[in-house]
Amino acid sequence: MAAWGEYNGSFTRGGDGDRRLTDFEIHLLHTNRGQPDDDRQPVEGATLDDLEPSETRALIDRVRLRQPRAFAGLPDEQVLRRLNVLA
Repeated sequence: MAAWGEYNGSFTRGGDGDRRLTDFEIHLLHTNRGQPDDDRQPVEGATLDDLEPSETRALIDRVRLRQPRAFAGLPDEQVLRRLNVLA
């Protein structure tokens, strides 16, 4: 009996039956595992002044209201760091 493995034993179901996944499709499945974190990289040269003050204030107020134990008493900048707004 031949060993199937993921490259020989991975299929997708279509309207007219099953179709074996291509090597590229299997590669994409591996690439897309987990939650992407590309947007967590700091923007070079950006500062707190680059953020819209009214939106920043609304975010801080909202998280303090919804999660008072986690955010009450923290300075605004520390709240933004905990939310990964600031690096």
